Amino acid sequence: MPHQRPMITTRHGRSAPAPAWRLRLAEPRDEALLLRWRNDPAARQASHQQDLVDAAVHMQWFARALRDPERQIFIAELDGQPVAMARLEREPGGHQLSWFVDEAARGRGVGRRLLAEVLAATPGAIRAEIKSDNAASRRLAASVGLIAAGECHGICLVVRP
Repeated sequence: MPHQRPMITTRHGRSAPAPAWRLRLAEPRDEALLLRWRNDPAARQASHQQDLVDAAVHMQWFARALRDPERQIFIAELDGQPVAMARLEREPGGHQLSWFVDEAARGRGVGRRLLAEVLAATPGAIRAEIKSDNAASRRLAASVGLIAAGECHGICLVVRP
């Protein structure tokens, strides 16, 4: 018997198949998407580096990132469409985590599912730096068990010890 997707009830009271979820590692074909997400105004506002990233600079960074065994970039998809990304970078004592959820997917639980799966698959300590005024990311981090460990110069450090 073929696997059936779970059903959800839409806000109009109709039944529909739940969107198919997939988490995968980034591939070369994702370079333009990740550049678009990196230069998204919300991403720039939440980033330490707020300038637009040049396409040639990003292409070189992305090629190095894909080859780097200390870095993993995950792409979350719903029904085959990329909706979010998470990046883990190994550092002494654990990993640094960052993420982005596409504007069209925000508020739908995509970020929580993405981070929960990445955290579940990653042993050891994890830390993320979130701008203090980024309430959505702070709530998301707390929802997956990351603990606020301090705040300095407008940056909140969240950790999984």
